[in-house]
Amino acid sequence: MNIAEFFACPRCRSAELAPLDSAIRCDACGRSYPMFMGIPDFRAADIDETADFSMDEDIHVARKLSEAFDKTSTFNEMLDIFERLRELARKGQDVAGIDITRFIADHEIKPAPMRADQIAHGHDIMLKIDMHLAEIKRDMPENGVALEDGAGLGLLVDGLASRFRHLLVLDFSLCYLILVKKITQELKIENTTLICGSAEFLPVRDGLLDFVHSNNVIEHVRKQDLLISEAWRVLKPEGFLFVRSPNRFSLYFEPHFRLPGFGFFPKAVRRKIIQIRQNRSIDDIALLSLSELKALLRDNFRGSVFVTFIPRRLATTASGGKIRGALVNALNSRMLGPVTDSLINSALLGAMPYHTALCFKY
Repeated sequence: MNIAEFFACPRCRSAELAPLDSAIRCDACGRSYPMFMGIPDFRAADIDETADFSMDEDIHVARKLSEAFDKTSTFNEMLDIFERLRELARKGQDVAGIDITRFIADHEIKPAPMRADQIAHGHDIMLKIDMHLAEIKRDMPENGVALEDGAGLGLLVDGLASRFRHLLVLDFSLCYLILVKKITQELKIENTTLICGSAEFLPVRDGLLDFVHSNNVIEHVRKQDLLISEAWRVLKPEGFLFVRSPNRFSLYFEPHFRLPGFGFFPKAVRRKIIQIRQNRSIDDIALLSLSELKALLRDNFRGSVFVTFIPRRLATTASGGKIRGALVNALNSRMLGPVTDSLINSALLGAMPYHTALCFKY
């Protein structure tokens, strides 16, 4: 890990960082950031926040995952352990006292190599991005440095890492990053650096990156304007930001709440429906409409921006479903293709399930 090459203090923006035995210190402002399993933790509990997320719970479960790491050989083992531990923690059980060796044995958690469909997602999204870029006559930066800005479980990391000299992998959850660490170990991915931090205060140097990938992250952050402006800050001139944003006014099933036409219901009605069906608040997810996404990008990203749905040349997709399959078939029909493209990527774009923004920094 090269601190001088990649990192900056997320609070004061200084790149004057010094490695300590178990932390990174900012010489400019004096803040210190702990290391956990080789992962720098740049979060600050007094400033950073993510809806429906407990940093204390994340740290407690992460400590148990660290104990399980060398006792497992596959990502799917770690994922199983994580999901079970998280469920116990959310029920109020103190997971600190769990004997992880016995826990693995009692739950009969066995090695289970990653499936082809798990690995395919990252390569699939990169193929779609290439298609999007071809349509607007742009090229993907090659052999540069990229950021996965909100990695989640890490299932896109293999596809992204295969296309860049180095991949920074950021998430707000230490637990997720430990899972990503196991993916990189299992798949022998050697060109990644894992970072725990906020997309709203990126611990990354100005003008460092060729590509920032933000896939279904923007709806989870409190300050969406900062996610966009921070991506702009860390990109090189002509750098490329890819944003996928679920649509509040989708006619299809909204992916978080599984309610078709979610945004068309009055807020009080959809709040009540989701409370009854899922026992959760709709305020945890800040969905954007097409016009809201465009305004956010216009106000916070200085560059050229293209907003669309899916590529015209899309022939296959890693995600299944009859509707998705029918749409892809229509796009590839000689007679229906141009009409379908015009409808979904223009006339009816505001009602599509999500929006894809391709943003190029001036």
